[in-house]
This record gives sequence, structure tokens and C-alpha cells, in this order.
Amino acid sequence: MTTNDRRQQRINTLVKEGKSANQIQRQLQKEHMGMRRTNLLKAIRQVKGKPQRREYWKYTPKKYRKQYRVISREPQCKRVSVYGTVDGRPRRVQVYGIGRNLYQAMYKVARHPPLNPFLTISAGLLLNHPSRYLDQWERWDSHPRVES
Repeated sequence: MTTNDRRQQRINTLVKEGKSANQIQRQLQKEHMGMRRTNLLKAIRQVKGKPQRREYWKYTPKKYRKQYRVISREPQCKRVSVYGTVDGRPRRVQVYGIGRNLYQAMYKVARHPPLNPFLTISAGLLLNHPSRYLDQWERWDSHPRVES
């Protein structure tokens, strides 16, 4: 029997005894079977049959949050912002992407404003579903301002 199997059996018995996560962690350390806190909490949730915690990054201290930030999957993305007004109300679109996709998306945004007042979207998604994100019947009041 491996150490992981023994550790898991010990966690199962301690959970059934009604011990808290802190008590379980201390007991495992005394028995020289300690493990990382996050892995321990996952194991306890599996034993109890609870789902994984939603939005776990909210409860992570700020100094550790950097590793949970969502990073765009497109390599070497460029961002372009378009600011303008429609019927006197401000609208802003931020498009990120690379190469031809970004250029074509900016061409569409220059002609049609977004449905929402503030929109951040990838160029590929905007090109695949323009009617979902851009208002085809509206026009900008004047030529929109572009920043890259």
C-alpha cells in the first residue's frame, strides 16, 4: 500500500469522525503524512461528496491571485479600443487579437457600434458572431476615436 493510499484512508476515517480540516491536517502532520492544504481540501470534499468550490479565487489572498488571473489564449495579443457616441450616449469597444482578424474586426466596429455600452471581446469571436455583439441598424454619431 502506497503512502497516498494510506493518507486517503486516514482522511476518510477522520472525516467520518467529524474532524475539521484543521484537525485533519494536524493529525496527518503528526503521522508524517502531511500534504498541501489545497489538496487536502479537495480530498475532504470528495469524501463528503461536495462539489468543487465555485469562484475559489475570491477567497485567495491578493498576493497569490496573480496565478489565477485569466490570460488571453491568443499569443502576443494586441488590444485596440474604440470610443464614440450613439445618439449622444457613449459607447466603448475593446477588441483584442492578432493580424488579419484584428484588422477585420476593427473595420466592422468602425461601421457599427456595439449593442452594449461597454464591450470587451476577442476579434475572432466578433467576426464569427457580429450580429450578437454589434448593432447592425445603428451608426456612430461621428467617426469614433481609436486607441491601440
